[in-house]
Amino acid sequence: MQEIESRRGVPVIWLGDLNVAHKRLDVYNDGAKHLLKQAGCTLAEKESFSRQLEAGYVDAFRALHPNAEGQYTYWSQRTFAREPNKGLRLDYFVCSKSMMECDNEHAVVRDSYMLPGVKGSDHCPIVLEIELK
Repeated sequence: MQEIESRRGVPVIWLGDLNVAHKRLDVYNDGAKHLLKQAGCTLAEKESFSRQLEAGYVDAFRALHPNAEGQYTYWSQRTFAREPNKGLRLDYFVCSKSMMECDNEHAVVRDSYMLPGVKGSDHCPIVLEIELK
């Protein structure tokens, strides 16, 4: 991402199902002992994602909604977890930090949110509202 951003001179967005529940608020049952070994919740995965962010990028949703609880993008269909909202936030918009600044000359992130009511998958769509300049 850094190479593309540098070469093209514009901010970048990395998005999709990144398969990591990065923060405590991104897991419905934070603290459960089995999470330490569960895919998407391991310490190695969280640390790897943190390194990506430390390289000059930001989790748009968490930057805009740092204390939001119960905001998930994935629910196990096997355990019928969607209706009781026992989920994980695994889908992200990871943006150049500059996109969070109002004076960015290319684009500014205005909001990011989930559409949990849209069904048809074990994930829900996520939205990034951007003001293009």
